[in-house]
Amino acid sequence: MYYNNLKLLFRNLRRNGLYSGINIVGLAISLAACVFITLWVRDELSYDRFHKDADNIYMTVAHFKSEDLNLSAEVSSGLFAPTAKQDFALVEDYCRLRIWGAGYLKYNDVKSSRLSCYYADPNFFDFFNFPIVKGNKEMPFQNPNDVVIDERLARELFGDEDPIDKIIALDNRRELHVTAVMEEVPSNTYLSRVNLISSYALDTASYYNKILNTWNGCEFLSFLKLKPGTEVKSLAKQVTDKQTTLQGIRSFSLQPLVNMHLYTVDGEPAGIKTVRLFQWIALIILVIACINYVNLITARASKRHREIGLKKIIGAQKTGLFMQLIGEAVILFAIAGIIAVLLNITLMPAYNQLSGKNIVFGLFDGNIWLTYFMMLVAIIGMAGIYPAYLLASFKPTNMLRSVNAKKGTGLFRKVLVVTQFVASVALITGTVALQGQMKYVREKDQGYDREQVFTCSLGAMRRHLNAVKTELQQETSISGVTAAAANIMDLSSTHGFETWEGKTGEGMMMYTQERVDTSYIRVMRLSLVDGTNFTTTPETQYILNESAVKAMGLTDPVGKWVNNTDQKIVGVVKDFHFKSMHQKIEPLVLIYQPRYFGLLYVRTMPGKAQDAVAAVEKIWKQYNPDYTFSYEFLDDSFDRMYKSDIRSGRLFGVFSLIAVLISCLGLFGLVVYTAELKTKEIGIRKVLGASTTDIIGLLSGNFLILIGIAILIAFPLAYYWLDNMLQSFAYRISLGWQMFAVAGSITIALTLLTVGWQAIKAATADPVKSIKTE
Repeated sequence: MYYNNLKLLFRNLRRNGLYSGINIVGLAISLAACVFITLWVRDELSYDRFHKDADNIYMTVAHFKSEDLNLSAEVSSGLFAPTAKQDFALVEDYCRLRIWGAGYLKYNDVKSSRLSCYYADPNFFDFFNFPIVKGNKEMPFQNPNDVVIDERLARELFGDEDPIDKIIALDNRRELHVTAVMEEVPSNTYLSRVNLISSYALDTASYYNKILNTWNGCEFLSFLKLKPGTEVKSLAKQVTDKQTTLQGIRSFSLQPLVNMHLYTVDGEPAGIKTVRLFQWIALIILVIACINYVNLITARASKRHREIGLKKIIGAQKTGLFMQLIGEAVILFAIAGIIAVLLNITLMPAYNQLSGKNIVFGLFDGNIWLTYFMMLVAIIGMAGIYPAYLLASFKPTNMLRSVNAKKGTGLFRKVLVVTQFVASVALITGTVALQGQMKYVREKDQGYDREQVFTCSLGAMRRHLNAVKTELQQETSISGVTAAAANIMDLSSTHGFETWEGKTGEGMMMYTQERVDTSYIRVMRLSLVDGTNFTTTPETQYILNESAVKAMGLTDPVGKWVNNTDQKIVGVVKDFHFKSMHQKIEPLVLIYQPRYFGLLYVRTMPGKAQDAVAAVEKIWKQYNPDYTFSYEFLDDSFDRMYKSDIRSGRLFGVFSLIAVLISCLGLFGLVVYTAELKTKEIGIRKVLGASTTDIIGLLSGNFLILIGIAILIAFPLAYYWLDNMLQSFAYRISLGWQMFAVAGSITIALTLLTVGWQAIKAATADPVKSIKTE
């Protein structure tokens, strides 16, 4: 019996090749897309969950608040963490980190590439689960110059040679002792890309070592390991109440380490919104494919009336028929699943490139097969049970007379078509809106000119900045040179103002661009709205942005002193974006301090960028012969800042397109079936004088009406959803009617292409052959 049923299934698949193909292809594509999304979501949610006590590790966040400024940062003073452990029994352990930038390491004649290093407390490898694969696992930091390097750095410096107990030179100034090698830090961690860990004792003369055990400064990343079940908010309040002596800090919070990737430092949703959005897209794609299956099966139910009716007459039970039809659905879905696996394997490299991930698709990964199984069960539950129940419930007498499906199934199919196109229209609208937002971000005036500007670190050139600037400004390929402490696009340092002339409220913290050169405003083309530029004097000079002037309550700021009478405000610049557009422009101060600039800015002449880079590289090698020269254009920095948004937008567009195409695929199947059902009617109408246009209207009119209804329903839903989604941008586009018109036009165009081609084919068929069709 089972063999006969199986043979009948494949015979039906072959006889109805078009409809079977539509179902299988639609299900396969949707299943593959859902697996891609699931793998992406799983990767996003996996950040730092590999640590043994991941759910109990929290990062300390300090909140600097004043009347007009609410600034949060993942920093604390050196004494914060040990004091918290001492004062609160719920704190089991702590670990403090501080990133430091080494130039290069050298072993014999082999030099490393650029490094990312951390000072850490000695318990680093007990606190976090970054496995040591070679060397001293128990006490890797016994001596001040002991360091642990990662496998990549070990291969780069030592090749196949054992690195343990080797001495390597740091910037030709210090000798480091390699005591252990750790695994390469994975990408899904807050501490990604670190390749060297040392103790704070490595550099006893450093500023960070000197303030490690004081309340001065907020320079450290402090992690606390809490006892399970700790009421975190209550503990944070107790910490705040007890440790209020820190300058400018109004409160502390404790953010879960596992949330740092997807939430802001304030604990507000950020990337998690995108994760949830893609989970919804996966569900929508799956539901659309299931709707296609239900529509095509129920529409063609009459084709199986005789078969099922005869089986019932000769004794087949409703339960047995139901299980047979479910079995057929399982086999069809299994075929789609096999195709989906092949699609996932084949397209994974392209998907990784598109998403910026490094997801490994393992055929023996139990989680992946569990994902396939759960989705197949969901598909069978959503799409297999109803058609099987519908067919198995028909009365044999009606089936033998080829009576159509139960009353109401036609209306049900229309509801399903409208439902899937509501989702499709909403996704198209979302794609249009996201592309519009990214276009707005790229084209909005930043308040400075980033075009044709590149940056590089100064290194030893910082001690000879004036000579370097003079030499570079003689190059015809360079129009301006300046220097500052950090990249203008991502300023994170803060500066405290306790008092100032004309102060009426509390002191405040504000963002700062420290150690700004006198030519900074001119080269970066900032707009000075009041006062003058910096001058070369030994006094500390400040230039505020408009938001800072407002926050400080100053009406005539130029010339007023800040903190001390020898520290003056000399000017005010127009607000400019020094963070991404996810954040509003906050108060900012530019500080002139003629010492130890960190970053060189070079503005090139149009069309002379490579000549300018070559000129800077030449002078770089004079002062930094042992360093590798590297640079980055601000346009590239800009793209990197919005890399996550750009990639998410691309993924959203791709999966939205898949959802729409699957919808159109199902619509195409329904049009083909409708044309088959009306073959004789079309032939008779043509013989009686109906035009091709009349026939096309007969076949496509109802579908266009359904799509129109879907558009009317989708637009309000899309507006509400997009308005909420774009709230993550402090500066955003308005949701005008134009984007909805574009989305509607795209939907109608795709519908016409899908329906029109088959309608024209049916309308231009020979009516004599149509009338003869039985």
